[in-house]
Parts: sequence; structure tokens; C-alpha cells
Amino acid sequence: MNSKIQSAYSQLFNSKEEITLTSVGSGSINHTYRIHSRDQACFLKTNSVKSYPCMFEDEATGLK
Repeated sequence: MNSKIQSAYSQLFNSKEEITLTSVGSGSINHTYRIHSRDQACFLKTNSVKSYPCMFEDEATGLK
């Protein structure tokens, strides 16, 4: 999973720098991580698209 996250980070932020991934804790549905790079930190939440195909879209709609 780390290599997939590194690749996605590189594409999203147009960056080649290494990141450090730290698990923040997980529930039964999502896995959460804090991503640290030299210049920034961000939060990542993942889950199974097969098990929860529209979860993030539904969550975004609920937050509006």
C-alpha cells in the first residue's frame, strides 16, 4: 500500500520527494494515515471501493 500512496502523492502534488506514512488509527471501515513530507503534512482516509463503492461521494454530499 505504501508504494501506491507514494505514487498517488507524487502525482497529486507533482512531487518526487519521499513521504513518511503513519497510521492514525482505524475503525472497521476506514484506514487513516498522516502523511509527512519535507514541506507539508496531510491526512489520508482509505477504504475498500469494492465494499463501499460510493462512500466518499456520499460522505461529501452529507457534509454540504
